[in-house]
Amino acid sequence: MLSGIILRNVIFSLESKGYNFVDLLEEISISPEELYKPDLVLTPYQMGVFSEKTVRRLEDIRIGLRIGYESPYSALGVLGQLYQNCDTYAAVLNNMIKYINLIDSLNDYSYEIRKDGIYHIKRTNLSWIENFPIAARQSAELYISISLRSRREILGREVRPLKIFTPYPKEGKVDLLEEYFQCPVVFNAEYTCFVLPLEVLTWKVPTANPAALQLYQNYIQQIKSSRNIWSENTKQHIGYQLRNTTPSLTLISSLMNLSARSLQRYLKSEGTTFQVLLDQVRHESARHLLSHTKLSISEVSEMLGFDVQNSFNRFLQKKEGKTPLELRRELTLGIET
Repeated sequence: MLSGIILRNVIFSLESKGYNFVDLLEEISISPEELYKPDLVLTPYQMGVFSEKTVRRLEDIRIGLRIGYESPYSALGVLGQLYQNCDTYAAVLNNMIKYINLIDSLNDYSYEIRKDGIYHIKRTNLSWIENFPIAARQSAELYISISLRSRREILGREVRPLKIFTPYPKEGKVDLLEEYFQCPVVFNAEYTCFVLPLEVLTWKVPTANPAALQLYQNYIQQIKSSRNIWSENTKQHIGYQLRNTTPSLTLISSLMNLSARSLQRYLKSEGTTFQVLLDQVRHESARHLLSHTKLSISEVSEMLGFDVQNSFNRFLQKKEGKTPLELRRELTLGIET
C-alpha cells in the first residue's frame, strides 16, 4: 500500500507549477476532502492510474523528474520531522530504512556503503512496472529528484551526487538527469539509485533535537503498531502474482528481498500467516471477479490459482457457505438494486 502523503505531494507540486489535476481524483474513487485525511492509504492501482493519466494529459514523460526537481520540497509529515531531528546523516539513513514502508510498501528501498560512496537504491515492484510502465518511470525519477532536494533540506547544505543510475534509456544529447544534477548517469541500469560521497555520513543535521527525535519515534511506533505493514505488503505481492501463478511463500519472500523464514517471522509478529493472507486475497478477488466480470466460474477458478474448479467450490463454501454461482447471483443482485 501507499501513503496518501505521496499523492498529496504530487498534487501540491503540480499545483505549484500551475496545473490542476484534482478532477482525476474522481477516477480513482478519492474525494478532494479525503485527500487531506492523514490516514489516507492508496492502492498501487489508484496511484498507477492517477500517474499515467497525468502524464498523458501533460504529454510529458519526464514530469515526475521535473516536479521533484523544480517544485518546493514538502516534508513527509511526522516522518520528515523525524529525519530532521536526527544527529547525523547516518542516523537519517538508518531511520529511513526502518520506517520507509510506512510511506511506501510497494517498492523496496535500501542503501549500501561501498568504497566509492553511499548507494541509495530503489527497486520497483516488477508487477507494477508491467501494469503501469509510465507511472513506474515517474516514481523512479521523482525518487531521485525529491530525495536529493530533501537531503539539502535536512542537511542545510548543497549535496551533489557522484553518480546516478536509472533503468531508463538516455533521451537526447544531454539527458535531463545529466542537465539537472551535473554528474555521470548510468542508463538502462538494473535499479534506480543515486550515490553520495562517503563523507556525507558524518555530516551533522543542523535541526537535530534529541527530545523531539524521541517524541517522533514514539509517535511513529504507535502508527506502525496500528498497521500491519508486512501483511499489507505480502497481500499486495500475492495479488500481483495470482495473475501468473499460484503464489508460494518462497516466491513472495524472494520478491520482497527476504528469506522465507524471515517473512514468516514478520507475519507471525502481526498475528497472521502466509496461508491466511493467500486465502484472504483469493477470497477478496473471488468476490470482485464474480460480481464485476463476466468470466466463467472455471476461468475465475483458474485466475485464482486453483488446480480444479472443485477446489474453488469448496473454498467458497467454507468462506461464504455458498457455491460460486450462488455468490455471483447474490453479489450481482446487490449491484443491480
